[in-house]
Amino acid sequence: MLVLTGYYLPGHRAGGPVRSISNMVERLGDEFEFWIVAPDRDFGSDEPYEGVDLTRWTPLGKAQVRYVSPAMARRGAVTALAAETEHDLMYLNSFFHPSYTLRPLAARRFAGLRTSRVLVAPRGELGRGALRLKALKKRPFIVLGRLTGLYDGVFWHATAPEEQTDIRRLFGPKPRVFVAPNLGSPGFLRPPSAPPPEKRPGAARLVFASRIMRGKNLAYLVEALGHLRGDVALDVFGPLQDPAYWEHCEQLAQRLPPNVSMSYRGEVSADDMPATLDRYHLFVLPTLAENFGHAIVEALGRGLPAVISDTTPWGEIEARGAGRVVPLGDPRRFAEAIQHFVNLAAPEYDRYRAAARTFGRARIDDADAVEATRQMLAANAGAADDGGASHGTVNDSGASPGEERG
Repeated sequence: MLVLTGYYLPGHRAGGPVRSISNMVERLGDEFEFWIVAPDRDFGSDEPYEGVDLTRWTPLGKAQVRYVSPAMARRGAVTALAAETEHDLMYLNSFFHPSYTLRPLAARRFAGLRTSRVLVAPRGELGRGALRLKALKKRPFIVLGRLTGLYDGVFWHATAPEEQTDIRRLFGPKPRVFVAPNLGSPGFLRPPSAPPPEKRPGAARLVFASRIMRGKNLAYLVEALGHLRGDVALDVFGPLQDPAYWEHCEQLAQRLPPNVSMSYRGEVSADDMPATLDRYHLFVLPTLAENFGHAIVEALGRGLPAVISDTTPWGEIEARGAGRVVPLGDPRRFAEAIQHFVNLAAPEYDRYRAAARTFGRARIDDADAVEATRQMLAANAGAADDGGASHGTVNDSGASPGEERG
């Protein structure tokens, strides 16, 4: 199958989408051939990866990768590779990406690009919270895409029932949607290299590990920190995708009371993140929207309780004793949830740690998710495309496991 994605290894700055695809390749690369077309540099970087050859396919793990420079992408190289590379499934990993989704779909719809099945993974871009960001650009495009039939005949990969609902809200009941959760990163299952930090009442080390951008809502978290009592330190990890937004967060942090601190610790590779998380007491992420939230699951898997917003698929962590889920609105409510963990003594805190570890590791090592992904790919691979004439209908009977039919 041919995978078109705006970000891939060895990059890590784009966050979850890279891990979603690389984990799928790692888990299923012995059963499916993955041919991946991706940029020759990390998100936001002006420098290509060292040693990249833009003229050939490069083996990387269990996949073959063809790297494309920005100039090549602007000249249509991604669509050209889609036309010349034999494949039985074209798997697009964005709804809005100009070069890696929109141009290939436009060529398929209007310029005669012949493909097999097309599977689109929106990667959370269609959630209500995500659509509120840059809404004046996104919503007119969605209307135009529907009117021109750009997405007619494609199939959809939703990583949670909530994302299926998002797709149905915009495109109605007719399109075929496969529901298969993202696959976790096995590296987060390895044993800790050191004991967890001591937990004493009235003190906690918090960690925010995500991209620094409006959608992850760090400024809201900083406002919440201002209401905390006790000795609290927040360390922030992640690429500075929006420098102006980060500057705003720093300005808010300057107003924090003396008992609370915030420090930026830079970027961390996926390989180093497990040991990094092991140094903290609590994971915090008031994100505006997540279709999966790799960082949340990974932190839980390392035994970190989490305080998160109610805009992720992980609302059950509170009932499982693994953290708190807080509706966005008044930052003081988020602060109250954090304060609960700041106040805990070791015995009760350790119960949260155990519950978080059990919950997170079960999701990382989820055989049902692997099987749902396997069946989704198998159901799509090898099926002839009708050039968009079917408008989202297929001539088979019944829905396979892991799939929802409208």
